[in-house]
This record gives sequence, structure tokens and C-alpha cells, in this order.
Amino acid sequence: PHHSKGWMNLATSLQLIYQYQPQESYFTLADESFDQVAKLDPQNVELWIKWGQLYSFKGRITRDIDRLYESCKKFEIAEICEQNHPLIFSSWGEALMLIGAWTENLSCLQQSQQKIINSLEIQSDNSHVWCIYGNCLNELGKYFGDHSYFEHAAEKFRYGIKFDSRSYLLWHGLALAYFGIGQLNNSLELIEESTKCYIKAVRCGSPPSPQFWNDWGVTLIKLAHVTGEKRHLVSALKKFEMALHYVTDVQDMGLLDPEWLFNYGSALEFLGELEEEASHYEKAIQAMEKVLEIDPGYHLAHFNLGALYSNLGDFEADPEHFQSSMKHFETYLSIEVEDDFAWNEWGVTLLYFAELIKDPSRPDDAQKLYKDAESKLLHAIALGNTSALYHLACLYSLTGKVAASIHYLERSEQNHALPSIDELSKDEWLEGIRGTTHFRSFLSHLQRNR
Repeated sequence: PHHSKGWMNLATSLQLIYQYQPQESYFTLADESFDQVAKLDPQNVELWIKWGQLYSFKGRITRDIDRLYESCKKFEIAEICEQNHPLIFSSWGEALMLIGAWTENLSCLQQSQQKIINSLEIQSDNSHVWCIYGNCLNELGKYFGDHSYFEHAAEKFRYGIKFDSRSYLLWHGLALAYFGIGQLNNSLELIEESTKCYIKAVRCGSPPSPQFWNDWGVTLIKLAHVTGEKRHLVSALKKFEMALHYVTDVQDMGLLDPEWLFNYGSALEFLGELEEEASHYEKAIQAMEKVLEIDPGYHLAHFNLGALYSNLGDFEADPEHFQSSMKHFETYLSIEVEDDFAWNEWGVTLLYFAELIKDPSRPDDAQKLYKDAESKLLHAIALGNTSALYHLACLYSLTGKVAASIHYLERSEQNHALPSIDELSKDEWLEGIRGTTHFRSFLSHLQRNR
């Protein structure tokens, strides 16, 4: 019981087991073993590094900020035991990077960058530290929305690959860097290059993390949006399922990041739109509701549920779905009060609902919804949303206000928010003004100027 080396060997063995089988019992046993070493040999620098890494790993996979802060305290003690140790700098820098990324704390990201640089100044041939450096720059790129950080990150990953071309972590980081540049520069070529890096990462043979599969799925969704090709979306769904299966395999729902479920639900929603299939919407709703069950503060899920129930309500002509949609939009916008896109979506949902329940024997029901839709769309316009201009034109067409409808069509044109002439000619919501001389004149004007 007083043999510190034995306790250290036990602790590091349990730490390795926990990394491959992240079950709470292994973490607890490793933590208790390190605690025994600390009592017997408190000046052991390896103890504090390994113990800090244990907490950092747990914090990362469970998104537990407190564990990350605890890991930083242990690295701080390690530095007291031995200064200018490259592994202390890099491990500490990685923990600070995660804290900075998850809390949007620029100071933590900058401290992280400096510690990683300190590590590389002592040991410049460590591929893993180059990977951490690239990850830090990726996070700075996200923070500032600046492609130059992603470009610098790509350089670091490529440099690390020179030392270890079989590291899936380096290829994963490079994929994220290319995706960041591709998104900011609207470059399809770089987004496609990102997917190639994911393929290379898988070929390295190491078992990728669930975050890896999620990130690959996000890239494929972007490809599907840009190219309109369903195959990318189907592939994205498979990647998200890989991430979710990981949690099922280890039987620890505490490892389930709600972001993975959210992205999975978003992909199903997109597939529902492409295939006009209600079952995809239903599965997406289940995923989004699970997101809120895990994290009630994940407000964006309320917006997606609002849109999903609206789509399903329109698809199945079911008033109850529209009622559910409105509740979720109301919840979301009570928090994100200046989201003009959401106000517009809520307004459009109310229009669909009004059209569904329109009944000559009960005109007040639909009129109330039209009035509510008008309020939401005007609010969206006040916040700068241009799509709402066209939807307001549709509302006034549906309610017989020809002059107001034409006015908002003209404003929509001025703001480059009109659909094509063909769509204008076929949109059922413009039926109320289509036979008027004002609308024909407006169409003639568009044809002359397009």
C-alpha cells in the first residue's frame, strides 16, 4: 500500500483502459490510484501530468468544463515540480483550448496558443503537438470567422503529417481546416478536399472518435446543400449514425453530445424535404426532442422543431402539428428575440395554418391567424429580413389587399428577394392578385428588366 511506483503503474493502466472503454468506474479507479500516488510522492511530475491528462480526457469526451479546469490545476502543480517540460505545456495548452472553444473565451485560446508554442520550442518534432497547435488555430478561426487562421492551421497539420502520416487526428484536423476555409470562401473545391482528408484518416486504421464522424457528416451536409446531390446527404446520415452508435456501444448516455443528435435530425429534415417523405420528418422530430431531453438549454432545437412540425403539418394537413410548431417557435423566439429568420418562418407557418383551416362558415379563425402572421412578418422585416417581404405580399394577396400585395412585391424586387418569374406565375398564394392589371404590369416590368 505504500509503494508509489505500484500505485502509479496501476493508475496509468486504468487510465489507458478508460481511454479505450470510457466507463465511469474506470475513471474513478484511476483517479483514486493517482490520489494515492500524490499522498506518497507529491513531487512526482509524471503523476501530475498523467492525472491532468485523465481529467482533460474526461472533460473532452463528456464536455465537462469543470473537469478541464481541474486538469489545468494539475498541470500547474506539474510545472512547479518541473519547469519547461514540453508535455506539460502541450497538455495544458490542449485543455485551455477546449475551455476557450466551448466558452468562447479568447483569453483561454490565446493562452493555449502560447503554451503550445512553448512546447514546440523545446520539442519541435512531436507530431501530436503540431496537431494540437492546428486545432487551436482552427478554434481561433471559428472565433474570428477569419480564413487566415484556418490556413495557418492547415500548415501546422501538414507539417505534423511529415512526422506521422498515419495519424488520423492530423488528417481530421486538416479536414476541419479545409472545411473552415471552404465555408468562409464559398469554395466547393476545398470542401471536397476536406472529405478526402476524412477518407485518408479512416485509412490510417485507428478507430476514429464519434466527434470525427460528426464532423465528417457536417461536411457532407454542406456538400449536399451546395451540389443538391442526395448521395452526400445519405452518406452524412451514415456518419452521424456512426457517432451515435459509439455511445450505444459503450452504454454511457453521458457521452452523447446533443450536437451529434441535432445534426442527425437536421440531415433527416433535409432528406424529408428532398424526398417529400413524412417518415423522415417524424424521425427528425424524435431526434430533436431527444436533444432537448439531454440539454433543455439547446434552444436551436426549438427552432428546428418549429420548422419540422410546420412541414409535417403542411404535408399531412394536420392542425395539431401546426399548434406544436407555433409553441416551439414561441419558445425559441422568447430567447433569441432578434432572429429575423425565425420570425419569418413563424409567419410563414401561420400562413400555411390559416390556409388549412380556412372555412367560409368560420372566417374569424383564419383571419386571426392572418393577422398574427402579418405581425410576425413585419417584425422580421424590421429586423432586416428580406424574404419576409415576398411572404407579406403573399399574405396580402390571400386577404384581398391588392395594392399592399403589389407594394411588397416591388419592395421584394428592390431587395433582390423575389423568386423566379416562373414561380411568381405559379404561386397559389398570389392567385388573389394574378388577374389584376397591377400584377400583369409588374410581371411585364420584370420580363423587360431580366
